[in-house]
Amino acid sequence: MLAGRIYADVAAGQTGNVDLSLRKTSQLAAQMSNTEWIRSMPGSDADKKFLLNCVGCHTLERPVLSRYTADQFMPLLSRMAGYAQASTPLHPQLRVEKLPTEPGLEQRNRKQAEFLAKINLSAGEDWSYPLQGLARVSGRGTRVIITEYDRPTSQPHDVIVDQDLMGRMDAKTLEVKFYKLPTAVAGTRRGMMDDQERFWVGEFKGDKIGRLNTRTGDFKEWSMPTSWTNPYDVAVDKNGEAWTASMLSDRVVRLDPATGATTEYPLPNETNVRRVFVDNRTSPVSFWIGNKHGATVVKVEPLD
Repeated sequence: MLAGRIYADVAAGQTGNVDLSLRKTSQLAAQMSNTEWIRSMPGSDADKKFLLNCVGCHTLERPVLSRYTADQFMPLLSRMAGYAQASTPLHPQLRVEKLPTEPGLEQRNRKQAEFLAKINLSAGEDWSYPLQGLARVSGRGTRVIITEYDRPTSQPHDVIVDQDLMGRMDAKTLEVKFYKLPTAVAGTRRGMMDDQERFWVGEFKGDKIGRLNTRTGDFKEWSMPTSWTNPYDVAVDKNGEAWTASMLSDRVVRLDPATGATTEYPLPNETNVRRVFVDNRTSPVSFWIGNKHGATVVKVEPLD
């Protein structure tokens, strides 16, 4: 963390330099992203998968800082299921209709409650596992300008049904063709079609970016450089590079599909990202995202 407050005067159209002094933080938990919490927690990826249903509404700081026991978590999990997907702590929205009861729901909630009680502060004043922060970004990932714009309202988001198949419909014949994704339970969210008739998609539960060649049916995937990034959307720029972000890692990922090389740009604040957009009119291109949990729009300007 910064050793003290530092200010810089930057004139319009010019650059400014500031030398920063850093010191090791004594409060790492206060700076942890969702990705860092999940990577720190004990247990398998399968044990932690249900946490992806939590981060759409709030950060994981809430459950890990809590002192609830497994029994106390049980009614809480039922209550959480009663909120709509667009809810946040500042703007909770109850579902108009309750979700239907699924077979095995009680047993599943019990398993999740027991897991949460193991990774929070119910057993003591500190966590039973070491907190693991991500490695500091260096090199190309530091050559970027990031600007946040405050907005009077928040929650820029919409809803889509999750499938392990992607469908293509011919608008003239209404014929529908389905493509099976290579990754089981990929949890595709948002995507776009490029100028070569290839469909790019964020695989939220698969932790990958996918690309379907609609001419050949071939499907290619790229894993994220940091596990538990879980991309939500993807945009391809005029140079053929793919850009994504998520609601977990507080980082933007830039992918060169030709080489598989990736660059991560750390964002200045906790940023819950859904849709993403590339502005090809700038040089280099600019990357725009909305922060669903904060009333900000974020502009990422790489320097190369």
